[in-house]
Amino acid sequence: RYLFKITDIPNSKTFDKVDLLIIPAKPGEELSRILSAKPSKKPKPIKIANFSTLLKHMIITKERLIATQEEEEQNSESTEQIQEKIDWLTKGISLFS
Repeated sequence: RYLFKITDIPNSKTFDKVDLLIIPAKPGEELSRILSAKPSKKPKPIKIANFSTLLKHMIITKERLIATQEEEEQNSESTEQIQEKIDWLTKGISLFS
């Protein structure tokens, strides 16, 4: 973080964000000073090593849920929950395929 006089930056207001400041050379000097502020790095998203591995696991889980659903009674609440999971996995599989 750098602090500057308001007069160093024409047309600026107090608390304006500054990314770069060029200080004119003083009489007798050839070079001007340039100060810059680097933006902080954005966090990188978590990478999945391979989507095919995720897809395989989703397909296996869907097949297991279908087998479980066939064994369950037709009118139970767990069948509805299983069907919701199967529908969700079907959407996910179509998304990653």
